[in-house]
Amino acid sequence: MRPLKIRLAGFAGIASGRAKEVVEIDFGAVDADAQIVALAGPNGAGKTTIMDNLHPYRVMPSRASSPTPGAFSFYDHLVNGDSGKDLDWEHEGIRYRSVLKFKTTAKTRKQEAFLFVLDGAQAVPWQDKATGLISDGKTDTYDRAIEAILGKPEVFFTAQFSAQGKQPIGKMTAGEVKTLLGQMLGMDKTAALGAKSQALVKELRPHLNIAHDTVARLQTQVGTEDAGHTIASLQANAQSTAQGRQALRKQRDEAIAAWGVAKREFQMQEQNRAARAALHKQIEEARAASVAKRSEIQQRHESESRKLREQLAQSNRAVQVAAGVEQDLVRRIADQELLASQAGQLAAAEGQWQALTARREPLQQSMAARQPAIDKLGGIRAAIAELQQELARTQSSGEHIAVALEKVKATAALLGEVPCQGSAMARQCKLLAQANRAAAEMQSVSVKLEDVRRAWKEGRASVKSKTAELDALLAQEAHAKKEGEELAGLERSIAQLTAQIAKKQYVDAAILELPALREKLRQAQAELASARGHVAPLQARLDTLAQSQAADLRAFDDAAAQEGKRLREQLDNLPQVLGQGDLQAAEDRVKDIDALDAQAKASEDRLAQAIRDEASKAERIAQARQDLNRAQAAVNAISAEIAWWTLLGKALGTDGIIAMEIDDAGPAIALLANQLLQDCYGGRFQISLQTQAKTAAGIRKEAFLIQVEDTHRGESKLLDAMSGGEKVWINECLVRAIALYMAQSADTKFETLFSDESDGSLDPERKRQFMQMKRAVLERGGYSQEYLITQTPQLLDMCDAVIDVGAI
Repeated sequence: MRPLKIRLAGFAGIASGRAKEVVEIDFGAVDADAQIVALAGPNGAGKTTIMDNLHPYRVMPSRASSPTPGAFSFYDHLVNGDSGKDLDWEHEGIRYRSVLKFKTTAKTRKQEAFLFVLDGAQAVPWQDKATGLISDGKTDTYDRAIEAILGKPEVFFTAQFSAQGKQPIGKMTAGEVKTLLGQMLGMDKTAALGAKSQALVKELRPHLNIAHDTVARLQTQVGTEDAGHTIASLQANAQSTAQGRQALRKQRDEAIAAWGVAKREFQMQEQNRAARAALHKQIEEARAASVAKRSEIQQRHESESRKLREQLAQSNRAVQVAAGVEQDLVRRIADQELLASQAGQLAAAEGQWQALTARREPLQQSMAARQPAIDKLGGIRAAIAELQQELARTQSSGEHIAVALEKVKATAALLGEVPCQGSAMARQCKLLAQANRAAAEMQSVSVKLEDVRRAWKEGRASVKSKTAELDALLAQEAHAKKEGEELAGLERSIAQLTAQIAKKQYVDAAILELPALREKLRQAQAELASARGHVAPLQARLDTLAQSQAADLRAFDDAAAQEGKRLREQLDNLPQVLGQGDLQAAEDRVKDIDALDAQAKASEDRLAQAIRDEASKAERIAQARQDLNRAQAAVNAISAEIAWWTLLGKALGTDGIIAMEIDDAGPAIALLANQLLQDCYGGRFQISLQTQAKTAAGIRKEAFLIQVEDTHRGESKLLDAMSGGEKVWINECLVRAIALYMAQSADTKFETLFSDESDGSLDPERKRQFMQMKRAVLERGGYSQEYLITQTPQLLDMCDAVIDVGAI
C-alpha cells in the first residue's frame, strides 16, 4: 500500500493549530527515489492527523483505544458539520480512491464510505468478483472491502504502521500476540474453520442433551413396568369380585323378604304412633316457649342493671374528678408553702447583695487606675530588649577594637627592634613601614575604644533604669491581677444572689395565694365526700337487683322443669310401638347390601379398566424399547460427531495448527530482529521468543515471552524489564522484523511503512542508529518508502525528503 494523494477537510487536529480546515498533499511530487520521507512542522501543525489518515482504514490509530473501526469515532475529531477524507492510494499495481464523508447536525450523525478503483480518469465502485460485494457507501461494506485488499487492521497497524501510543508487543497478552501473528501468517481462514467447528459443536450440544433426556425417560419407563404380571393379578381379583357379587344378590333377596314382614307389622301401630308424635310436639313447643320466656326475663333484668351501672359509672367518674382536683390543690399548696418559707432567706440575700455591690465599685476604680501603668509594660519590655541588643553590639565592637589595638601596639613596638632603623635601607623596609603605620594608628584606635567603653556604660545604665521601671510596673500588674481575681469572685457571688433575689416576686405571690388555695381545697374535699356518698347506695341497689334476677330465673327454670317432667311422664305411659326397630333394621340391611353390591360393581369396573390399561401399557413398553434403541443410537451418533468436530476445532484453533505455525515463525522473526540489532546497534542485544512457559506446578502452558540477552552486561531479562530507551529500539526492531517476515512469507505485499515519533526516548547516538535500522528494514523487506514524523533535527537531516506541513 502506497499513499498517492490526500485531502482532509474539517479535522480538528489541522484546524486548531493552523486555522485552516482543508489540507491537500500530493505525494507524487516527492522524489521517487526518496526512501525515508519526513513530515515536519511545529507542534500543533497537524502532522499526526495527516499521518493517522495516510491509509484507507476507518480509524486514526494514535487516537483509538484499539486499531479497529469499531473502537474509534471520527466525530470526536471533527470541527464542522460537513467533513471528509479523500485518499488516493496504490496497492499491488492497482490504484484506489477512498472517500469518507461525515455530516453532523444538532440531532443526527451520518457517515458514508466509498471505495473506487481508478481506471485512468474513471472512478469505478470497487466490487469483489468472488462474492459480488460492491462498495455502496455503507461503512460495513467499506470495511470488508479494505480488509479483502489489505487484510486485518490489527496486522497493518502492528507491522506496517507505528502510531503514537501504540501498545508495545511486550505488553500484549499471549492470546493477543497469537491472534495477531495468526492474522499476519494468513491463518484467518484456518481460524474461521476452527470457529465454525466450535459453533457446530455448540449447535449439536442441545440435540445431544435432548437425546440423553429421551434415553433417560425411556429407560425409566421400560425398567419400572411389568405389564404381564400385573394383568394376571388383576384378572384373579376380577374373578374373586364376581363371586362375591353372586353371594350379595342372594343375601339381598333374603333381606327384602324380612323388610316386607316388618312393614306389615309397622302399619298396625298407626294410632299409637300419632299419640306419641303429639306428645313429642308438645314437649318441643314447651321447650321453645321456655327458652323465649327466659330470654325475655334476662333482657328485662339486663335493661334495669344497665341503668344502674351507668349511674354508678357517673358517680365513680365524679369521685375521680374530685380526687384529681384535691390532689392538684394539695400539690399547689405544698409548692406555694415551700416558696413562702424562703421569704427570710431572700431578705438576707438582699442584704448580702447590697454589701457585695458596694465593694465592687472601689475595686473597679482601683483596677482602672492601674491600667495605664500596665499598658506601658509592652513598650518597656521592647525598649529593654532593644537596649540589651545595642549593649551586646557595643560590647562585641569593643572587643574587636581591643583586639585591633593590641595588634597595633605589637606592630608599633617593632620600631626599636627593626635592624634597618636609621640606615639607608629604611625607606625600602616593609616591616619598618608597617611599624610606622601602626604607631600612627594607635592613638585613633585608643580613642575609639574609649568611646565604645563610654557608650557601653551609658547603655548599661539605661538598661538598669528601664529594668527598675519594669519592676515597678510588674508590681502594679500583680496588684491589678489580684484585684481582678477578687472582682471576679464578687461578680460570681452577686450573680448568684441576683438569681436568688429574682424569686422574690414568686414568694410574694405564693404568700398572697395560699389562703385562697386552702379554701378551694376545703371545697374540693367536701365535693369528694359527697361524690363518694352516692357510690355506696348505687352499688347496693345493683347487688340487690342481681340477687332478685337470679331468684326469678331459678323460679322460672323450676316451673319449666315441672312442665317438661309432666309431659314426659304422659309419653312414658303410652304403649310402646311394636316392630318399629325391626322395620328400620330390615330397611338398613337392604341398604347395606345394596351399598356393598355397588362397591363390588365399582371394583369390577375398575379392575376391567385396569386390565385394559395394563394391556395398553404392555404395548407402550414394547414401543418404548424400540424407541430407546433408536434414541441410544442417536446419542452415540451425536457424541461421535461432537467429538470429531471438537477435535477439528481444537486442531484448527490457536492452540493447534495456528500455534504450530506461530512456533515455526518465532525463530525466523527473532533471527530477523537480531540481524537488525546487529546491523544497527552492534549486536549488544539478542532476543528470543518463547511461546511456552511452565506454571508453578511444572505444567507447560501457552505463552509469549520476549527474552533479551545483554552481551555487555552478561544478563538476560524480559523486554518489559528493560529501560525506556532500550525497550523502544528493541520493540521497534521486533515490529520491523515482523514486517520483514510478512514481506517474505505473506501473500499481501506492502510498499510503504509509517512511524510517528518512535524515537522520542532515544539518546542522540541511538537516534542515528535508529535511522540506520529503518534503511536496513527498507532494503531487506523490499519496501520503497517510509513516512515518519520526528522532532529531532539530526534525523530530519538524515531523511531523503521532508514535507513541511506548516507551509502547505
